[in-house]
Amino acid sequence: MVDGSTQYYYLDGARNQQGPVSAADIARLVRSGTIARETLMWFAGMPDWRPAGQINELASLFGPPAGAPSARPPMPPPGGGAPRGPAMAPSQNPAPSRSSRLAPSNGGALVPEFPVWGLLGRVLLVAVTSIFIIPIPWTTAALYRFLASHTSLPDGRHFTFAGLGGDIWYVFIGPPIVYIVLAVLAIFVPLLGFLNFFVFLAIAVLVPYLVIRWMCEKLGTEDGSMKITFTGSIWGLLGWNVLLGLSAITIVGWAWVLAAMKRWLCRNVSGSHKFEFTGTGLEILWRVLVYMLAASFIIPIPWVLRWLYAWLVSQVRVTESHA
Repeated sequence: MVDGSTQYYYLDGARNQQGPVSAADIARLVRSGTIARETLMWFAGMPDWRPAGQINELASLFGPPAGAPSARPPMPPPGGGAPRGPAMAPSQNPAPSRSSRLAPSNGGALVPEFPVWGLLGRVLLVAVTSIFIIPIPWTTAALYRFLASHTSLPDGRHFTFAGLGGDIWYVFIGPPIVYIVLAVLAIFVPLLGFLNFFVFLAIAVLVPYLVIRWMCEKLGTEDGSMKITFTGSIWGLLGWNVLLGLSAITIVGWAWVLAAMKRWLCRNVSGSHKFEFTGTGLEILWRVLVYMLAASFIIPIPWVLRWLYAWLVSQVRVTESHA
């Protein structure tokens, strides 16, 4: 039986210590695949690290082992030798509370936990309301809140999103309405059609730029420790959008440009935490192709949509800033 008061630590795929996390979060991380049967874990009172599947308090979370062979021995860390417990004895190094912030050296990948139908419903709602323009700010804010509440830091703390549709409704609604009005007027005054070029640029660059700044400003964590801002320039975003558009000529080159653009976006988020996008162009390319192929059969869309979203989020690594 899992003790709800116990605080656990675990080693991630890069052999970095993560935690502490509660028993409820351990169960969640097991379901998401972040913690596997062979993941090394430790909690106060244990003499050394052990695979999660061999810890009596946690074994029930994994169900019966397939084929019931003996548990695989843990791999030694890169430096050689068996991994030890925390560097200081528990009495000297009491486990910090769950609300403590990530240590700079304990960075790790974000953990997505998107429900299949919840994600599909919100994405479809944004797509449908975009036809009517007016509801877009509110449905977009709802999508961001959903994504934030189902994404957590490596130590188990969930994100929060405090943005509301009324915050920057004019950014979502203004440019599309101006574009439509100018398009209608251009029927009678052709020169007005030239102005739509600049409105199009606003929709393609200015709107995403303001939305990204808004997202970072409103994004936080459930313990209130995260304060971040987007410091990239609008000209940088314009350049990446132009390059992304031109790369479409190469048929596949857009995937590498998109990966580089995501790295640029992450590098320009500053504040209490730093972000890094680790995905590659090749990984983006083959996943998008698989998604498009599966989506052509209609039925797999909910599952491949979640698969693609979850992968993109899991490629973002976060560390606490030294500042």
